[in-house]
Amino acid sequence: MRVSDSLPHRTLLLRAALVALALGGVVSACGYRLSGLGSGLPGHVEVVAVLPFENETAFPEVEEAMTEEIIEGLNRRGRYEVQEVEAGAHAVMRGTILSVDFSPAQLDPATGSASTYLIIVRATVEFEDVVNEEMLYEADAFTLRDEFDIGDDPDAAFDREGTAFQRIASAFADSLLAAILEGF
Repeated sequence: MRVSDSLPHRTLLLRAALVALALGGVVSACGYRLSGLGSGLPGHVEVVAVLPFENETAFPEVEEAMTEEIIEGLNRRGRYEVQEVEAGAHAVMRGTILSVDFSPAQLDPATGSASTYLIIVRATVEFEDVVNEEMLYEADAFTLRDEFDIGDDPDAAFDREGTAFQRIASAFADSLLAAILEGF
């Protein structure tokens, strides 16, 4: 009798084949894909208008930075012609920055003053297929949070605020475009 003809060996081979098949099915059907490659937009959308966001806050740099980051994010994807006017666009994005809130997140034990602040930005966003008159994405309270460190120099706090605005604008754009283009 050969080893390959033995029942325990055949059972072991059968189990190994079933495990490999099961794992192959799990791996191929797990739903993962590379970030930034998905496109949840209809095929006819080639020109996207990103209108300047409106601003209901006292921080004018917020809406400017967010609008610029969204445009840059779409341009990086290279699939769409991006413009800042609605005329000739297949899809239009509109938004309003509703609030920007700062709150102390960490206190300096030596001075008792805030050394780190939490910044929270809340916005409304609409992304419309103007060809088919269909809303592709809508959020009444798209919210992002970030922390920034004041450091030891109180005069540098303003510069760090600007850095925090830029960071949150970039995170806002990345999250929003992922939600719209990748369908997560």
